[in-house]
Amino acid sequence: DYITKPFQAEEVLARIDIQLNLQLARAEIQKLNADLEQRVQQRTIQLDTTNQQLQREIAERQQVEARLQESEDRLESILNSLDDVVWSNSVNGLNLLYINPAAEKVYGHSVSEFFNNPNLRLNVIHPEDSSKISKLFESLLERGSLDMEYRILRPDGEVRWIRDRSRVIYDPNGLAVRVDGIISDITGQKQVEGQLIHDALHDSLTGLPNRVLFMDRVEIALFHAKRRTD
Repeated sequence: DYITKPFQAEEVLARIDIQLNLQLARAEIQKLNADLEQRVQQRTIQLDTTNQQLQREIAERQQVEARLQESEDRLESILNSLDDVVWSNSVNGLNLLYINPAAEKVYGHSVSEFFNNPNLRLNVIHPEDSSKISKLFESLLERGSLDMEYRILRPDGEVRWIRDRSRVIYDPNGLAVRVDGIISDITGQKQVEGQLIHDALHDSLTGLPNRVLFMDRVEIALFHAKRRTD
């Protein structure tokens, strides 16, 4: 600033006061700028730290998801390679949650058919076994598990024997949440058992009933005769 001559003392003091206030204002602005820059630097460091932590968490999550997917793929591969039918149902039996491709091999029905018709597993039970097995299914929640052998009818009319093992799954509070099971085709086993029984009761050369079968029939006849007498 400039002061021209001649000058007044009051003017000089006023100009000096203005300059002092300007200097104080500049100093305050510089201080504010320094504080702001420091806060920006601190905030930048915090953001960098947070970003690095976030990147680590994302990387860890991706690793966990990759391991989980790998485990699921491995489990799916194992289930798809099994000859046994693996299934999971809702507690009320109205919703099929899972069934592996072995169902088509055993039942002759596609996986989609089972999802479209929740009662298909019951509908294909052999008529002579249907009533007994249906009653057992109804008692599953009370029993907690079942192990049953019964016959089914395939679409081509073939009769097959299966072993159906199922159990109720409970949550930590003890409430039933679903039913899981495994179904095995035991037709071959039943055929072998039937052949062994036939061989034990019939002559190997003639195929006629042998003494063991004769005595068995005699015992049955005596038993019935005794019951009628009593």
